[in-house]
Amino acid sequence: MTIETPTWDERVRDAFAHYKKTHEIQDILLTRYDQHGMWIPVIWHEVVEDALIAELVRTVIPPERRENTNEAGERTLLCSFINHSEGTVDIPYHHVKGEIVVTEAETLNAPVLVSVGRRMVSICAIYFNIPKLQIAGWTIEAAGAFNFNAPNLQSVEGWLCAEGAIEFHAPKLQSVGGGLGAHFAEKLHIPKLQSVEEGLDAGSARNFDAPELQSVGGDLNAGSAVQFNAPKLQSVVGDLIDYDGEDFCAPTLLSVGGSMFAGSATKLNAGVLKRVGGALDTRNASDFYIRRKYVGGDRELHPDAERNWQRKQQALRDAMKKQPELEI
Repeated sequence: MTIETPTWDERVRDAFAHYKKTHEIQDILLTRYDQHGMWIPVIWHEVVEDALIAELVRTVIPPERRENTNEAGERTLLCSFINHSEGTVDIPYHHVKGEIVVTEAETLNAPVLVSVGRRMVSICAIYFNIPKLQIAGWTIEAAGAFNFNAPNLQSVEGWLCAEGAIEFHAPKLQSVGGGLGAHFAEKLHIPKLQSVEEGLDAGSARNFDAPELQSVGGDLNAGSAVQFNAPKLQSVVGDLIDYDGEDFCAPTLLSVGGSMFAGSATKLNAGVLKRVGGALDTRNASDFYIRRKYVGGDRELHPDAERNWQRKQQALRDAMKKQPELEI
């Protein structure tokens, strides 16, 4: 029997119901208060009565409930961290249970931050310093960061957006629960990334090297990559785009749900590909062939592709005939 774990929203709704009955603010509701103990304005629609919200707004969380420090000296903020200042914003916590929202700062400095329970947003920050961050429980929005350098980041449960970064450096990142947006990153370093639940946009990367990547749940855009290396990639649910690729290596790729554009590749290693849901463009790869029945849209292959494939098939048949019979 499978036991379903309540979602975050369900747990929050349960905490509201508990407060209505007992006037006790459970820990999960502390994430709706900021580091000063003040309620964070948010639209709850029809989930909670206005009168109940008004009571929570009037409540100020005392310092002893906002944060704690363990024996190792690590500080945990049980609330959220909200800051609307310009210039530099320093985050002194090792763990933030709620969210981090820094709206106007040019620099977000979180030198000891290891985990954030919900989203981390700083879309205006050009400098985004998170050297120890390992886990984000929801999204990371760092669209304005010039360089996105997260040397210890391992997982992001939601979206990871660093659209403006020229360099994207996440050497320990293994999974992204939403999409990964790094469209303008000319240098992309994701050697341990295994899965992206939605799209992966690395459209400006000159070298797309993802040696551990196995699946992408949306589009995979590596449109500018001259070298495309994804030796363990098995499936792309959306489009697979590599317009400029000369060397395309995806030897375990089985299916592309949308279209596949790799028309510039002269070397194309995708020999086990069984299905392309949309159009297929591999016009310059003379050694790549896939039958028409496995392609859902237009198919543009090299003019010699079918003949070369037939020669290989015949060579295999001839080799099999030459195998000595086994004695019984």
